[in-house]
Formats: sequence, C-alpha cells, structure tokens
Amino acid sequence: MSKDYWFFLSYARNDAQGDPYLKEFYEKLANDVRGPAGLRSDTKVRDIGFIDDLGLESGTQWTEGLAEALQSSRVLVCLYSRSFFNSPWCGREFEVFRQRVASWVAATQAAQWPPLIQPVLWDRPDQLPQRLPGILGELGLQHTHRDFGEMYAKEGLYYIMRMKEDREYNRFLLAFRERVAQAGKQNPLPRLATLQSWDQVPSAFDAAPVASSAPPSRLPATSSLPPTSGPEVVWFVYVAGRDQDYINGNVRNQVACYGPQGGASWRPYMPPSEAPVGILTTKIALNRNPRPMLRETLNLSVELVTHVRHALDTNTPVILIVDPWSLQLNSFRAPLAELNRQVLANCGVIIIWNDQDQETQATSATLRNAINQTFADTITSKQLYFRDSVSESQMEEALNEAIREVQDKIDKRTNLLRPVDAGRGSLPLLNVNPGSPSR
Repeated sequence: MSKDYWFFLSYARNDAQGDPYLKEFYEKLANDVRGPAGLRSDTKVRDIGFIDDLGLESGTQWTEGLAEALQSSRVLVCLYSRSFFNSPWCGREFEVFRQRVASWVAATQAAQWPPLIQPVLWDRPDQLPQRLPGILGELGLQHTHRDFGEMYAKEGLYYIMRMKEDREYNRFLLAFRERVAQAGKQNPLPRLATLQSWDQVPSAFDAAPVASSAPPSRLPATSSLPPTSGPEVVWFVYVAGRDQDYINGNVRNQVACYGPQGGASWRPYMPPSEAPVGILTTKIALNRNPRPMLRETLNLSVELVTHVRHALDTNTPVILIVDPWSLQLNSFRAPLAELNRQVLANCGVIIIWNDQDQETQATSATLRNAINQTFADTITSKQLYFRDSVSESQMEEALNEAIREVQDKIDKRTNLLRPVDAGRGSLPLLNVNPGSPSR
C-alpha cells in the first residue's frame, strides 16, 4: 500500500541494539513534527515517520516496507555516528535519497539543493571517522548547528538524552522539527518511480573521503587530479576554508557559511542564500548555452600552479572561485600569489563578495587590500581572466563569461602551437642574385 511518510530515519543498527534512546527519539520527533507539518491530530506515529523496527542489516534485498519508505518519504533524517558511516545499508539508503533529490533538482531547475537530507549529530564530533565521505561536502550538509545548542554541537544528541538534559533536548527538538516540517512542505519530493535492487545501489559513503582533521589554516601539499579533462570539462577550485580555519586563524567571527568541510560546501551568499557553491557552479556549467560543460573539482593544494599547468596541457579550463576572507590565511594566499605571477591561458579567477554579510561590509577595506596584494600582476596585466566582487545576481553571468574567455584563450593558444603544414605551399625563399657579392 502506498505511504506518505514525512521522514525516513536512517541509523546504524549497532547504535540501537539494547538501547532505548534511538527509538525514543524517533517517537518524540514524529509526535513533534505532526503539528508544524499540518497533519491531523490523530495521525499515528508510525504513519508520520519510518523506522526499520527489525533493526537488522542482513541479506542483500530491500524489504517491502523499507522499499516503500525509500520511495515515498519526504525527508531523510540521518543519525551521524561512526557506525552510520561504516554501514553499507546506511550508505545505500543515503544514495537512494540523494538520487531522488538530484532528479527533482534537475527536473525543476531549482536554484539550490533543497534541505531534504537532515543530519543529526548522534555521536560526539571526535567520535566520527577522521575522514568523512566526500559526498557530505559536495551537498553542503551541516551537522553542528549552533542554533541547536552548544551542548549538542560539542557532545551530540545521544549524550544529551543519556544525561537527562531535558532543557537541551527540548531545545534541539523544537528547532529540528521545524527544519523537517518546513523542508517537507516547501520541497514536495516526488515518489521514486522504480527502486534498484540493493546490490545495484552503490553506497554514497564509498566515494573519496574528505579529511576532517587537517591542521587548521594549512593546505595539503598536493591533491588528486580530477578523473576527466579536456575542452568540454571545467575544473573548479573552491578557495574557501573550513569554519575552524577562520576561527583558529583569528580571521573572522561569522563562520556558519563554511561548515566543517569548506571548499565546495561553502555557502558564499549566506545570508540569505543557503546554496553551497558546488551546487551553484554545477547548475550553471550544465545549463550553459550553447556549450554545456562537465564539472570537476580540483581540490586546492600547495601544488595549485603545477595542477593548472597539467590542465593546460589537456586544454582544460580551470576556474577559481575565491572567498576574499581566505586571503587572510597565509597558506591559502601563497599558491594564489604564485598563480598571479604566471601566464596561464586556461585559468580564470572569480572573487565572490557577499554585500549582505555585515562582517564583510565592515571589513571591506582590509579584504580589498588583500585582493590587490595577492592579484596585483593579474589586475594590471590582465593575463588571467579576473572578476572581482561578484554578487549572487551576477554569478551566472560572471561564470559564463569566465568560461567563454578562457576557452577562447585556449583555442588561440592551440592555433599558435599547431605545426605549419609545409605540404600545402612552398616555404618562402630569399631572392639572392648569384652575381652579387656575398655578405
């Protein structure tokens, strides 16, 4: 029978064995969601949210009830723990929901990824794997929201429940129920037409992980090159740190827009927009006319210039999307300053500026000075494509212009390097009179 669950609770079975707290949280959340979701007061808990009561991760097939819930639930609620990220079942549940949301975004041409995957920090942050799955950064998922309380961000929900911290527990529930209810109301996710068999769905957690424990304000020495390259691909480099990079570097106070991963999960126009920069650039690149582009991410590292030169060898455009605040961090600024001194036809730089952020407005002179010092040669010589102070309304125009100009430069460079075809005409000869004296 067809269902209409408001949320699907995805959890690791190891976290529920012999422990009443997880089931208690499920029942409390379902009861709390009932009101803000606009459901009838007599709607039963089991019809509001789905939980796998069997608590088993055995076999390699979806059960009938689990399959129905994956196809019909509006919001995915994930309980983050070490066991959660080690579970192939949780990874597959996450991937099915990710595919549903991605299909909806593509069909509706939504401007940003809707908040239909809602993480809950179940373990303490230091109990999570040191390297979190890369998909979390790509989707810009946050799990240490300060509006859920300092104790939640530091200790996780399981600690709050076990220690009977009722005030903190209710504070979390009141805030979280609103997120779940509003996400389901504002983003009506269609039912999944067909569900692949369990063994055909890859775990979303098997992709390349993102380091969560790198030293603050430091870049890795190198990074892996994207798997695809060429004129029909664009490599994006997101020059934005993690929240702790800016805090530990004493750079800025408002760091909610970065989150624990930074990079592609940076939300450059927050406030007011919640859209991660990785989603913004993906949508623009794929919808370009008349020349759509495939998008790849080149992670920022000390060897940025070496990697951009490699891209040049394959005629691959590289676009850097830069947070001006990152130029206050020495390790971030250094590879950009080196790039500034190069003449690389395949590279463009876009600096994003959020005029609606009060801290950015108040520090504009300092940020402007850092931009001028880092990109002085680029600004004066115009060797690289460079666009400064790009607002949200200008983002699509700036990115399309950057890709177009970089492609033109690549085409001109390719023509100059093309060898002369001597077979299509004789080479020019000097007209020398045999009787004249030699010089």
